[in-house]
Parts: sequence; C-alpha cells; structure tokens
Amino acid sequence: MKTLGWAARDTHASLLALLVLLCGVVLSISGFDYLPTHDGPQHVYTIHASNHLDDVANGYARWFEANTPVSGNGFAVLFSPLDQLLDWKSALRIALVMMATLWVGGAYFFAAAVHPARRWVG
Repeated sequence: MKTLGWAARDTHASLLALLVLLCGVVLSISGFDYLPTHDGPQHVYTIHASNHLDDVANGYARWFEANTPVSGNGFAVLFSPLDQLLDWKSALRIALVMMATLWVGGAYFFAAAVHPARRWVG
C-alpha cells in the first residue's frame, strides 16, 4: 500500500481545515436573523428600493430614480437578484454567506498559489 507523502498529507489536512472553517462561517452568519454591518443597511435599502421602483404601493418612484453606479457593485450583484426572489432578510443572509465564503476561499487559494506550503496561512 502506498502512503501519502508529507505534501499530500498537508494538502488534505489544509483542505479539511478550509472546509471546517467554511462550515463555521456559514453557520455563524446564517444563524442570525439580521447581522448588522457598518454601512450594510444603506446598501440593502438602496438595492431593495431600486428593485421595487415600479411598485406603486411603496411610492419609491416618487422620490428615487434608477442609477447604475460603476463602483462598489459587488454586494449589489449578489443581493439584488436574491432580493427579487426572497424576502430581504433571507436575501441578505445568503449574500453575506456567499461573500464570506468567497473571501475565505480566496484567501486560502491565494496563499496556496504563492507557495503550496503556505496554504495554512490562507
């Protein structure tokens, strides 16, 4: 029977650690009814109002007009379609989980790309 070398064992252990960390991130964020963030409420309201400009009952169109900013659209790209399908709290929870998961995974794979032995830093 062939045994795994140090590098292969290290890769498997770090991938397992990544999965455990990702599960912890997903569970910790999705466990809150609402997770307050610094400027999150402004982004949530802006996107929600933009998605409901045509709803006469809300009256958003009397005060706002659609705009397409060229910066800071990362959250909007994730949250806007979810807001159209779900209630805003569920959409926010899913968008935050997706962003945190991408952040953790990106840090791990960046560290591994710099040098395979540094994946633990990620």
